[in-house]
Amino acid sequence: MAETFYLDVEATDPQVRVTTGWWSGSWADKDFQPGNDDRLVDNGDGTWTLAITLSDPAYLDLIDEQHLLFTGDRFTPIEIYFKEEVWVDGGGDDGPKEVVIWEGDGSAGSIAWNGTYRFAPESNSTGEEIYTVPQDVWDQMKAGPFYMKLVPTADWFNVRVTNGWWQEDWNVGDIGANSERMIDNGDGTYHIEVDYSTDDNFLGAVDAKHLLFTGEGYYPVKLYFLK
Repeated sequence: MAETFYLDVEATDPQVRVTTGWWSGSWADKDFQPGNDDRLVDNGDGTWTLAITLSDPAYLDLIDEQHLLFTGDRFTPIEIYFKEEVWVDGGGDDGPKEVVIWEGDGSAGSIAWNGTYRFAPESNSTGEEIYTVPQDVWDQMKAGPFYMKLVPTADWFNVRVTNGWWQEDWNVGDIGANSERMIDNGDGTYHIEVDYSTDDNFLGAVDAKHLLFTGEGYYPVKLYFLK
């Protein structure tokens, strides 16, 4: 009830409803189907993953009283889990771990100075964001470094970290393909470290106006911590 968890299903064309055991309330008031919500991700191997954050107080009360039910059509649930920690490739048992904040598959499209990849805390969700970040995770993002992994879609790409209303940028400027802040992962993806914990103006802006990754020539695929 307190944080994001994940449902894996076997399916080719699933229709997933997350409801109560007495069918009197549904999470997000919708059925999740391919293409209608970025929270349902095609894993490319005959399975799909749905990211679930039960942040609606009315729904939380209902599932406590009436159970949690996965229903719908054309799928078989195979696993329910938290995605807390994943070993970094090559890190070994003594290496750092990834703690995933959000993952996407690029289905929302490439960044081209648009406002698509917007994130908001639970305390300031407006429905415009691609993902609502649990409040404790949002506070941790404000307190120190986290990382954004991206896939380029053009020879030239650059990242701007701004607020959802484009009125305040993180003070490092745009991070271009040749910037020392842009780290090549060696597999066609890149990542940057984001740390705006000492930028007081930007900290105030992201709380009031969301966090937005924009720029050109790429799409984000993951936000994560290292620990």
